Amino acid sequence: MRAQEAAVCKEEAAPYAGLPDSALRRRITGTDIAVCCSLALLMLSSYVLNTYVFPVVANVFPLGREISTYCGVVFSLVVAVAAYRKPVVLRERVWSIACLALFAFGLVLLYVGLATGSTELVALGSPFGGIGSVWFSVLAGLALIKLGPARSLVVIPAAFLVKYVVQMTLSGFGSSLPLEAALVLYFACTALAYVLIRKRVRRLIDDIRTAASPTVLDVTNPSSFLPFSSPVFVSIFLFNAACGYAFASQGEALAPTAALLSFMPVVVVFFVAVAAHTRFSADALYQAAALLVFAGFLFAPLTLLASAGSEGLHVSSMLLYAGADCFSVLTYFLIAAVGARNLSGALSTSAFVAAAGWLGIGCGALAAQAIVGLAGNDPVPMLAAMACITFVFMLYNFVGLKKFCFEDAIQGIRPVPRELAEAAGSSPTRRGASSAQAANGSDVATGAVAGNFTATKNTPEPETDDASSAFERTCTIVAERFGLTSREVDVLRLLARGRTSPIIQEKLYLSHNTVKTHVRHIYAKMNIHSQQELIDIVESSGNE
Repeated sequence: MRAQEAAVCKEEAAPYAGLPDSALRRRITGTDIAVCCSLALLMLSSYVLNTYVFPVVANVFPLGREISTYCGVVFSLVVAVAAYRKPVVLRERVWSIACLALFAFGLVLLYVGLATGSTELVALGSPFGGIGSVWFSVLAGLALIKLGPARSLVVIPAAFLVKYVVQMTLSGFGSSLPLEAALVLYFACTALAYVLIRKRVRRLIDDIRTAASPTVLDVTNPSSFLPFSSPVFVSIFLFNAACGYAFASQGEALAPTAALLSFMPVVVVFFVAVAAHTRFSADALYQAAALLVFAGFLFAPLTLLASAGSEGLHVSSMLLYAGADCFSVLTYFLIAAVGARNLSGALSTSAFVAAAGWLGIGCGALAAQAIVGLAGNDPVPMLAAMACITFVFMLYNFVGLKKFCFEDAIQGIRPVPRELAEAAGSSPTRRGASSAQAANGSDVATGAVAGNFTATKNTPEPETDDASSAFERTCTIVAERFGLTSREVDVLRLLARGRTSPIIQEKLYLSHNTVKTHVRHIYAKMNIHSQQELIDIVESSGNE
């Protein structure tokens, strides 16, 4: 968290939405190349899995893909919840080595199961691919967060370009790549992607582990974290569900020419970010992705008509892949932009994005399989289902997102002040001190000086009676001005001293949820969004 405030100030002075020339003309660094290659390798590993491994798995154990996907969803939720509630347990070296070992073990089981036709071994090996892919995707998200949104906006589409070049080379093999080679390539791409970024994310994870958990900071700084019900996560889920359904219902790879055309939108994004130096809009990129997918849905019924042949399939798939890739660029950028504004929640944000995306793909694929199974060879139910999904997809975009703006959501994330995050992370209750010590409201825990009403990193001077009386009078004036209840005044006094949720709970004998409710009501009445804003109001009132 050392450079968080400086980075945020710089970002606000020159936000990603209008990237300065200096941010793009700066010499490419080794970190940029490493993160770009790591991201490209992860996308290539996914391509190898879907193109060369899963078709073989489907012949032996059709549910293998779903098991892998949903185990990845469950694991990403475990990581997200752990990062939100108890980040201290997330030791990067331990988790990464464990995931690599399980990943390799799962691939061995998968190979033996496929070679012998054993559904049991395939079922046992399927979960570990999803688990490994999720963990290293989360780490890639953290690497982008360390780069910051301005650099990430160049690195992300560049990674897609690298992936496209290698993918076109691999497509020359068709589906004839041996299973052994495909599994080795799948593991090698994932492992090398991790090696390229491990040193760059380890320090960030260590900082997250030693700071206060987001569940503590979220109470007094709710605007610093995206809620789980945010349209950002909902959009990621629904978009991936729509694409998952479309891809599963079509089930054929793109022809080389169609694949090349599907790459063009991301190539345009790359040149807009690097060469044109034009204003970047996350909302414009989402709209472009949604329109491409919508167009793909419109052409999809042609694939169900015998007279359309393969041309309808290629047109529909081309548009769908183009829209999905554009949305993937946006998703990675959202991780970088949101995480960079609040490093305390970076790990949980990256994991929740992965969970939303994987869950959407899994649900969409299951829906497609269910409808195909019920429809049989009758195209009418398939056409009806595609029409309904197309309508729901556009209804959400035109109605559900009518008043939502991705850029406002990003800019609305307010960083937790470094002093509050560090102080809360080293509070007496976090170190295992007694409740009595926490109940005393020791200023060492929060670094707050009552006479100044601002958080500092040093142990404060003992508070005098005059300073304490002045502080109480100021809090009373503020409470009367905003119409706070007596209990809300008690919470206000502790918030103004820089206290965190655990200490407020200890002093007032309240539950976590009760404190969160009081804080939400106080912020609503005062029309503020963070503890620092409250401290500023009390401080300014005391100086009047």
